Amino acid sequence: MNKVAYLHTEKADHVECGRILLVEDDTDNREMIARFLARDGHHVDSVANGADALEKGAEQSFDLAIIDLGLPDIDGIILVRQFSRRLGIPVLVLSGQSETEQRIRGLKEGADDYLAKPFEPNELAARIEAILRARRQASSLSLKNGKRYVIDGWIIDTLRETVVNQAGETVFLSNAEFKLLKALMEKPNQVLSRKDILDLTHSGEDATERSVDIQVTRLRKKLETDQEKMQLIRTVRRAGYMLVADKIESTD
Repeated sequence: MNKVAYLHTEKADHVECGRILLVEDDTDNREMIARFLARDGHHVDSVANGADALEKGAEQSFDLAIIDLGLPDIDGIILVRQFSRRLGIPVLVLSGQSETEQRIRGLKEGADDYLAKPFEPNELAARIEAILRARRQASSLSLKNGKRYVIDGWIIDTLRETVVNQAGETVFLSNAEFKLLKALMEKPNQVLSRKDILDLTHSGEDATERSVDIQVTRLRKKLETDQEKMQLIRTVRRAGYMLVADKIESTD
């Protein structure tokens, strides 16, 4: 088992802090990394196996998952796929397996970055900061009517109220469905409660939180044709919904 090289380092300035899920089966490594991340201001939840990681990921919202590939119960690559594609959570892979083929496989399955053990904590901190910064830049969207937005390959036209998917196919939405999509777009990568969504869509007094669930289900049927791959909308258990986006651009 490769151990993390832990050196005493000063706390980095201007660190992008976030809520991080650490998945590492080695107790010493897990505690060491968790302490280092907490010192940098991150809120860290740590687990020792894939089953606990999936349970945490389904119940809570995280800004980043750090996943060791050598887990005792689940192939780490499968976990990478679940977090990046199904849950829409950025992933940084840690592994003692430094072979090029393994790195490429992890990245193909959706990992944002890959760091081989042993590593220096400052390098880990820099990679975490880069991932969090990229995700938060995608979250700073000032939505304007009459503009087109490209979200991870999806083209959303707020004037014509049309959506073109990543395959170049036009997806036709009802007025209510498009209002829901716009509400989620206004707060990308942020969890919106059902009440938040009702407020943003200006639904009538007879609208209920249950009606939000129904609208989300209808919207997903049109947008998420590949059920094995998270495309736009993520459910955050007991909290609400969020639009997941790594890159957002506006075009005239």
